[in-house]
Amino acid sequence: MNKSYYNRNSLEAAVPVLGPGFGPSPTMRTLAELLALLAALPATASGYFVSVDGPAKECFFQRVTSGTEMGLILEVAKGSFLDIDVEITGPDNTGTYKGDRESSGKYTFAAHVDGT
Repeated sequence: MNKSYYNRNSLEAAVPVLGPGFGPSPTMRTLAELLALLAALPATASGYFVSVDGPAKECFFQRVTSGTEMGLILEVAKGSFLDIDVEITGPDNTGTYKGDRESSGKYTFAAHVDGT
């Protein structure tokens, strides 16, 4: 290999020095700075970690506005049948999802109306 790019004895890669016009453009630099700023902003999210003992029934409520994306991830870790019944409904009792005897699942949906 060319010694200006790789030195076998020291196992170091050399970085070539580029002339003017080879660096990031001002637009790309601004975009990179904007992305770094957005990554530093805190995200708005909330979550729950719950343990449900069978045959109990647990309900969870979250106030959201129409169009808000939500998700649910579940996994049954222990129990006699290793399954759970899941039902996701809106504030108007419209069913979004219903599943019986599931051992795990990942669901993503958007609220169709405002409410709890």
